Amino acid sequence: MENKFIITLIIGFGVLQYSKNQNTFVKVVFGGQLLALFFRFFDNLEFHVFSFYTMFGMALLMLTYSIWNKQYTKQKRGVLMVILLPFLIQNFYAFQHYPYQSQIAVLLVIPVISWMYIVLAKRSEYKVELPVVSIFASLALLQTVSFYF
Repeated sequence: MENKFIITLIIGFGVLQYSKNQNTFVKVVFGGQLLALFFRFFDNLEFHVFSFYTMFGMALLMLTYSIWNKQYTKQKRGVLMVILLPFLIQNFYAFQHYPYQSQIAVLLVIPVISWMYIVLAKRSEYKVELPVVSIFASLALLQTVSFYF
């Protein structure tokens, strides 16, 4: 129940930020994230699986976009990769039902710390990517907490 409340807050944040974003590609990724979060509310297994695949796909899209976008500096690419790669690795482990998922979940602290770095130190440089990265970081925090508490 607490997860649904937190996801509701994340969706509310996302809806407020969606119209402010001018970048079309980031807007598509952001819309996909909001759709995936919306489907987490239903108690149907197929909707949860669809949500999982959609969020994984959006993370892959954002990762490839951050790597191939020529306007990004190396530091910006690195920070986005540091946020997205642990999220993708942990979700891949969960998707494949690999052992040691709880140990891999420790990696999800890295996106949260990187997100705090963006918010506190580099907010103006990441203005376009901040809503998308915020959703990934909050989901990483939510997954870490659900594994250990």
